Amino acid sequence: MTVSNVINKRTNKVSLATQEKVQALLNKYHYTPNLNARSLVSSESKLIAVIEYSEDIDDASISFNDPFLAELLANIESEVKTRNYFTLIRRVTNVEEIVDLRNNWNLAGAIVVGLNARYFEHLMKTLNVPTVFVDSYIDRRVVDRVFKRLHRSMCFINSDDFDGTKQATEYLLNAGRKKIGFLGFAYNSEGVVSNRLAGYQATITDNQMVADSQRIVMIKNKAKPASEYKKIIRLVQNDKLDALVVTSDLVTGELLRYLQLNSDIKVPKDLAIIGFDNLAIAKLLTPALSTVGQDIGHKGRAAVNFLINAKQDHESHIEFISLPVNLVIRETT
Repeated sequence: MTVSNVINKRTNKVSLATQEKVQALLNKYHYTPNLNARSLVSSESKLIAVIEYSEDIDDASISFNDPFLAELLANIESEVKTRNYFTLIRRVTNVEEIVDLRNNWNLAGAIVVGLNARYFEHLMKTLNVPTVFVDSYIDRRVVDRVFKRLHRSMCFINSDDFDGTKQATEYLLNAGRKKIGFLGFAYNSEGVVSNRLAGYQATITDNQMVADSQRIVMIKNKAKPASEYKKIIRLVQNDKLDALVVTSDLVTGELLRYLQLNSDIKVPKDLAIIGFDNLAIAKLLTPALSTVGQDIGHKGRAAVNFLINAKQDHESHIEFISLPVNLVIRETT
């Protein structure tokens, strides 16, 4: 009992001399607690699963080359470690893989990034731990219905994607740009891109501008966006586009490079561009990128804190967190 108290930092009834003797033996024999065995005995888990959902079946591995995802994971891992928990990171391409994770690991909670809304109900029927959904837009009526049936703690964390592109489009309009377009990824359900597109479209309509569908360019194949970039070039050359709101900084960086290598279009003279995310690369590009800034670190930390607090709460609950965004103006505008 005394040794157990020292290992678990319950030392209020253990003398300092005894603490030092036990700790010396722990150090000598390189003892560390077997957390897996401990979780089996006590049903107490210290493992948080971080799951990136992707419908791209050709790439089932986490892409640490994606600056947004890398920054989000770094902040989640840092907060998890600070709270003395551990992280399991997995990318999945279908809900059944998430169910398998739950069946094979004793999880304290799960953080799911970018879930397609149509799989939400199916997932929650089987994932019986507190769950945070990051950048996953789920209809609140559906959430309420699932909560009433399952009574499971859930949290939904998004940046204000709609307001971000609204701010960007308004800025370009006020700067005298009249032919503003949008560049994003093709989608099949409501999510980050659809909300960013909606912010752009609402601003165009509110300012009584002509909503030209040609100026909305959607990338169908993330690995091969050249055809969409060529369309951007043609629109500028035909005087149908003088500004662009882009769904992410990473795509904007690729577009800038493509324009420099394949056209004589000058940014921002011929085409003003605003990205989204304010990643570290934004100020390193040439020209430096104007962008909508979001607090990626806050997303990660808030997700972990919700899960750990949910373990301590006696009643399940739902939280919706919408984080504010801000416009960062640099050289592309």
